[in-house]
Amino acid sequence: MRYIGHTLRVLGLSIIFAVGFLFRRLGPSDTGPRLLRWYLQTCGGAFIKVGQLLAMRYDLLPATYCDALTTLLDRLPAFPVAAIIQVLEADLQVTWTAHFQELDSQPLGSASVAQVHRAVLYDGTPVAVKVMRPGVERRFRIDFINIRLAARALDLVGLLGSIEAAELAEEFIRLTEQEFDFRREARYAQRLHELMSQDEVNHYAPRIYFELCGPHVITMELLEGVWLYELLAAVKNDDQARLLAWAELGIIPEQVGRLILRSVLTQCYRHRFFHADPHAGNLILLDGGTLGYIDFGLVGWLDERAWEQQFRLYENLANARLHAAYETILSTMEPLPVTNRSRFEMELKALLQDWILAINSNYATTSEKSSAFFFFRLFDIVRRSHLTIPSGIMRLNRALIISDAAILELAPQLHRLAFLREFFDNEARRLRNAAISDQFASETINRVLVEFMRSPYAAWSLLDWASRRVPNIWRDYRQQLTRSERAFVVFLRYGRLASLVLALIVVLGKGLGEVVPPTSSVAQFAASLGSSWWLIGLGSIGMSLLLGHIIALFISNDY
Repeated sequence: MRYIGHTLRVLGLSIIFAVGFLFRRLGPSDTGPRLLRWYLQTCGGAFIKVGQLLAMRYDLLPATYCDALTTLLDRLPAFPVAAIIQVLEADLQVTWTAHFQELDSQPLGSASVAQVHRAVLYDGTPVAVKVMRPGVERRFRIDFINIRLAARALDLVGLLGSIEAAELAEEFIRLTEQEFDFRREARYAQRLHELMSQDEVNHYAPRIYFELCGPHVITMELLEGVWLYELLAAVKNDDQARLLAWAELGIIPEQVGRLILRSVLTQCYRHRFFHADPHAGNLILLDGGTLGYIDFGLVGWLDERAWEQQFRLYENLANARLHAAYETILSTMEPLPVTNRSRFEMELKALLQDWILAINSNYATTSEKSSAFFFFRLFDIVRRSHLTIPSGIMRLNRALIISDAAILELAPQLHRLAFLREFFDNEARRLRNAAISDQFASETINRVLVEFMRSPYAAWSLLDWASRRVPNIWRDYRQQLTRSERAFVVFLRYGRLASLVLALIVVLGKGLGEVVPPTSSVAQFAASLGSSWWLIGLGSIGMSLLLGHIIALFISNDY
């Protein structure tokens, strides 16, 4: 009965909205945006989450609509504090006064899944208590049924063309369901707190009080300051009084824009663990300009392979290497179907070129310079080519798109490619330098070799050059460089032999320790390699196989 009643209510509201929207031009210019916001908020539940996502989609809606929907982020009507206390006490299994000496009746924020109240512990520490809104899971699951039915109907009639509405609906539902797991959110928030505290970037995630957390409650350090949406509004309205007051606190729009970009890049490409929903309602600027994060319902991570691919992609984009960037994007979608990809390559390279030119142009619009301009056109090309992007990469792209909207507003003069180039050059240098200590002993050399092989920039660049670029010399200059080519093949053969000898020494010294005397030079050299001797051995064997492959390409008739 609840499902039928809620569905009939949503259906009635939808009819009212459709009629009102049809005649929106008869009213003021903001009638359409206000009507859409009213409809989504009144329907409640998952419809509010849809509105939150649409608030960031300037590629789909005019700016006036997106601006109107931003108030859905944390300004929803609040539940009475008595209802919130019931959830809190049921979760912690004690009365709220057992842990808190104060609990504000008015929430700091009230979103679609939870609302946050300020509280004070008995030691005087102010905290933020996030409590799930009563009955929210049940209402969301009813909406999920309707969303699935609507998506299948859209796919059946083909209203959205090549876009699979059912797939998008399932992804939306999966992401939303993750926000109901508060224990998971607490663990992720604490991990980001630890990572951000260890790096040199001026960003911060709150500490979590796990003894005051449960399935529907999270108690965390209270962050107080200037909300990012307040700063964006002041910049948009040219509110000099507020901007000057905040500047005295170290909050300057241009610097904040750069800090957001640096923070997101560091989370994604150094820590491989990132806040996946960095919209203006989840970012707060503390005194001194520190960037604070809240609401960790959506957190993303990258495995080693995805991290290396994305590292290479942005390093190639920063240096305007179109073909290398194209190949990296292609590698993220493996295994690839057997099909002709010439059209996909042409469209993707044209997109890359357009975006790079727009970023470097003084005449391109803000939207043309945004990540959204690139990613949404990329997604369209991928869909039309019947390819797919892994969900982990999509979450990363979403974080970049959301943060980019604020960055472009706060720092419109920021040279994006130069910033990216500097960041990734520094990261590649940091990865190499991390293995170098004050004493350059044999163990240090071993660590340097290991870190070099782990470095996505160095290792992948070497392998890409060796397996793709070197054979092209023979293909392109076969007639002119015959003698040089012969000499280079000899050099490769000696390198292959050296790799085999190194692998043999390592195996004899460590793998066959009982056969080789421990006092021999072979055994002593192998012992100096430490616990990573097997990695050096495998690396030597792999290098030998790679050089053998390159030699075969040079002397074959394939070219």
